[in-house]
Amino acid sequence: MFLYFAARAFLEWLTAREGRNKDPQSAPRTLLQAVAVNIVNPGPYLGWSLILGPLALEAWARSPAHAIALITSFYVVLVASLGLFILLLGTTTFLGPRGRLSLLLISSFALAGIAVYSLWSALG
Repeated sequence: MFLYFAARAFLEWLTAREGRNKDPQSAPRTLLQAVAVNIVNPGPYLGWSLILGPLALEAWARSPAHAIALITSFYVVLVASLGLFILLLGTTTFLGPRGRLSLLLISSFALAGIAVYSLWSALG
């Protein structure tokens, strides 16, 4: 999956560098890709089954208010941190086109590195 995203980022970098216009339908397609990635992402399933689920059940045994507070605080921190991350990424417009292209190229290499490391770890 990381290798796929690395290739997509690199192709987007090539397209942007050459000055070709983006596909006007790219926003809906990107949203569908993001939804698909989040559906197949094992993080929430593992997190709930191995960590947050047992903690919530333990808190519920003490008091339902403890369980509600645990889950509420978890999601408040999650949503707030993602909101801050989105705001941070929004500031990349101040870098200009060349800065954004540089970030796109760096991210494609970082994703490729993560893909190679993941494959190496799995096979080694």
